[in-house]
Amino acid sequence: MQELQKLAKMIADREKRALIFLLSENDSRFQLVCGRGATNKMDMRTLMQESLSLIDGKGGGNKTLAQGGGTASLTKEEFIRNVTNIIAKQIKSEEYTTLD
Repeated sequence: MQELQKLAKMIADREKRALIFLLSENDSRFQLVCGRGATNKMDMRTLMQESLSLIDGKGGGNKTLAQGGGTASLTKEEFIRNVTNIIAKQIKSEEYTTLD
């Protein structure tokens, strides 16, 4: 998990508009890290909470970086497809904005 967090922070520091979602699977469990660049205003806590609800997971974090894990009850492909839909809904919502 620490390596995923470091990678997310490195990407966020370099790419100010970035939306980062990293997924690792170990022993039938998913580990997730999501983060954002400085000008991306999506709330990573919300993204993490909604993603973890798909896999009966637990986690935490703040508006810029969150992490968690849960049971790999879906295939990686199914999980990523569902998370992509969550992200698309957040982008369409009024709560999401970016600052240039």
